[in-house]
Amino acid sequence: MILTVDIGNTTIALALFRCTTKEPIFVEHIESNCSIAVLPYSEWIAETLKKHNVNPTHIQGAVLSSVVPPLTQTLCDAIIKVIGISTYVINARTDAGLTIKNYDVSTLGSDRIVDAVSAMLQWAPPLVVLDLGTATTVSVIDSDGGFIGGLIMPGPTIGIKALSSKTAQLPAIDFKQMAPTNIIGQDTKTCLCNGAIIGTAAAIDGIISRVENELGTPVTVVATGGHCKQILPWCYKQIQYEEHLLLKGLYHIYHNQTQKNC
Repeated sequence: MILTVDIGNTTIALALFRCTTKEPIFVEHIESNCSIAVLPYSEWIAETLKKHNVNPTHIQGAVLSSVVPPLTQTLCDAIIKVIGISTYVINARTDAGLTIKNYDVSTLGSDRIVDAVSAMLQWAPPLVVLDLGTATTVSVIDSDGGFIGGLIMPGPTIGIKALSSKTAQLPAIDFKQMAPTNIIGQDTKTCLCNGAIIGTAAAIDGIISRVENELGTPVTVVATGGHCKQILPWCYKQIQYEEHLLLKGLYHIYHNQTQKNC
């Protein structure tokens, strides 16, 4: 069994894979918090494994992607404490099997690398890979399977927080507890919710069209991330949803790099 860890800006995802299945045995989440030390995270990992009746000694490897550098070593240390193995950390220098064209690799997040690799396991390029989380990232894979760049914009939660903190009368809202029923909102909270959800959906539709125009060819669009369930229903473009895209990509890259069998 292989443990995969995705450290995002808002949450950390922990998943376990077996060679005999393409889907994770389980996926659990916890808050990403740089003030939390090794011990609480190790306790969470141990409790999660116990919850799913997994003996830590049966785990042969661990692989991790992180966009929060201060937490990377913390989680690696927590895994050593619980399982006793070192973690394979994906970064810009990892040979993940992705061709990167004319992009400053030193600035490329490991999450975008893993998402791109994972998407190409299931769909043929050209691809647009969306990750709808704290930030909305758009990664473009050309017809040759090369990563050629993309876009990054604030995620809907950041947008709402910025509006509420920088204006006098716009409240903070939790749009995950709201569901738009139509485009035109009839009170301020609904307008904020619609702006966050439908506005992001409209931006995605427009970006996809412009990418297709720039490439001169239609693309397959793949999406993952915590905001997909709210946003994708409002997109006009056809978009493939893969909830565990990054975790599956980590599992694949680990085996390609280590040549280990479960």
